[in-house]
Amino acid sequence: MARRVEATNDIALESKEACVRVGYYVDVAATHMHQAIGRKPRRRTALVNLGYHLRVHGVTSVAAWFFQLPAVVASPLPPQLLSLGGGHDTLHWRLRGLCPNDPDRFGAMRTFDVDLPTVAASKARAITSTPELLKHCGKLVAADMPSSVVLARENYSVLAADITDVAEVTSALDAVEFNFAAPTLVLSECVVAYLSPEQGDELIGWAAATLSGPSIFVDYSPVGADDGFGATMMSHFTEFGTRLTSVSQYNTPVDQEQRCVKHGWNSSVSTLLTTILHILPPAERLRLLSLEMFDELEEFYLTCHHYTITVAANNLEGEIDIFGNAPLAVPACGGGLVHPSTFVATWHPAPCLHAIDHRLWNAAATTTPCSSVLYFGGYGGDNQARCVGAGIINTVSGTTSTVVNPPTDITVGCTLSAIGATNDALLFGGRASPAKPNNGLFHFSMMTATWLKVEHAVNGIPPPSARWRHTAAVVELASKWLFLVYGGRDMHGHVNDTTAIALCSPDLSSVRWCEVEQTGESPGLRHSHCAAMHHGQMIVYGGVSPQAVLGGLFTASVTVKEDGASAQMQWTELIVVPPLPPRFGHSCSPFGEHHMCVVGGVGKVPLHWSEQILLIDVENLTWHHVLVGGDYRHREVMWIRHTTHIVNGNQLVVLGGGGTCFSFGAMHNKPSASAFKLAPP
Repeated sequence: MARRVEATNDIALESKEACVRVGYYVDVAATHMHQAIGRKPRRRTALVNLGYHLRVHGVTSVAAWFFQLPAVVASPLPPQLLSLGGGHDTLHWRLRGLCPNDPDRFGAMRTFDVDLPTVAASKARAITSTPELLKHCGKLVAADMPSSVVLARENYSVLAADITDVAEVTSALDAVEFNFAAPTLVLSECVVAYLSPEQGDELIGWAAATLSGPSIFVDYSPVGADDGFGATMMSHFTEFGTRLTSVSQYNTPVDQEQRCVKHGWNSSVSTLLTTILHILPPAERLRLLSLEMFDELEEFYLTCHHYTITVAANNLEGEIDIFGNAPLAVPACGGGLVHPSTFVATWHPAPCLHAIDHRLWNAAATTTPCSSVLYFGGYGGDNQARCVGAGIINTVSGTTSTVVNPPTDITVGCTLSAIGATNDALLFGGRASPAKPNNGLFHFSMMTATWLKVEHAVNGIPPPSARWRHTAAVVELASKWLFLVYGGRDMHGHVNDTTAIALCSPDLSSVRWCEVEQTGESPGLRHSHCAAMHHGQMIVYGGVSPQAVLGGLFTASVTVKEDGASAQMQWTELIVVPPLPPRFGHSCSPFGEHHMCVVGGVGKVPLHWSEQILLIDVENLTWHHVLVGGDYRHREVMWIRHTTHIVNGNQLVVLGGGGTCFSFGAMHNKPSASAFKLAPP
């Protein structure tokens, strides 16, 4: 396993260099280090680049905070950075780059890198062969050193030692006059998670016991092994040969904090990467999310929910206030305590639905009046391919019939909207890739099981721009069909023409787009929200704006003027008590006379399994979580990029879903269909 753990160092350096090359942050030393060890530049996905940027930004922020504390600055002893198992990390040089006009700000800092012999030798060679790196390490110390000292400079030492043997680490540090009384930052970046719980506890306790001056222990580790994403993450590391042996025991940020306090640190604060993302200035957050074409937003947030930076402190006054003490994990809102009625979703194994092909990840689907589900597109299957196809699922028998000749230039991100009691549907938007969005409109006829392209009438009002991650619905108004489109994104971000309304011809062969006047409290730019129809009004919940994850609930009513060329959409924000939790990437369906059932999604903070299903009472403006009963294996699913359907009165069917992380691989929900009975307890 040690050899595989060493390989993670190469991956980390390659990823950081790729991140710098694209422009996420500046780190000249990473480029030099990468070149010095002879690695070729490699491309990383936007999701990986974003994750590494937040990791680097978080660790650098902690270090800059510590080394500028009054207790550290006032100390007569030079401050120290002790990196345990950091590989080719470049924090030593990044700190000096923070203050180019004040080279003495971190000039007195001494850095000690401790790693396995092969890694230590590689880093020492890279530094000594690169003048740009060597000039920040100080003068050469006496050459006659024990074998554990690979490089000894005035401000920088590289030591070969096994960090699971604290006596060996202590001996190596003594050889280069490491001062255990000086202000010290101990950095364990993605290291402790690979150690056994006992080895990690010993290392954390050793640092607390041996450092007598102002000191902090900084650990970057994964958490959250007990959900679908976490299970996928754990499997990835196990298959790579680097099993995360400590994560199950220290599974939450609170566990991480308590671990440090238990083993000798006075205080500890653990912060998710998600929190670090949201305390960035809005302009910087928007810049990061715009650097590359990127559509894996749910997976990115889930990744951030599963990594934490823990800072433990000794001999420091005041609180650990680095990221504004923003809470890492917010307790469940407890909305179910507000409304007197509570529902339970009891899982019922549905063998007839289990045979459905699991190419329903990111597919579009709609429920027909006959309790069948029409679906289109998606991604997955045994060969992990795009699915350019459509079908009809009978939720009673579980049989699936294929629909021939579907549109071929759309794969994911489109919408299917049922047309009243006709069993027909309209398909709009979607994309083949993020660079190829679509604004085509197609009519599916249940009677003939065929697709027909709907023509846009030439009346001076252009159709809405190409998009995906929008919502759409068909509503009957004065014996006319209206097609409503709201929100969405394109390759550049949020679409500006958020709302579009079309009058459909009686035979649905053409539509006439209207000029829309929006009044009232508009939800504004957003995508990845959900929408459901309620008594002729569109109800919108959640989503993502350019600035934040959203949680508001809005209703829209539509009127068409007599000329038929213009329409008005009146928005009203519904004040729900307590406020609905922010989330995106969820799905919903009307339930009963005045409820909307919401399933899954990703929150601004991690959503516990008990928070995955909620019912919103759109008349009484309350909501509550739905308890999931039965022997449902929730660790095997991720409810994102799925669809939600209420059939046969009170049966909740969740189709498809899963995630494609690019760091940890794909996990598409199997079986593709989960069925629940919604009922009072």
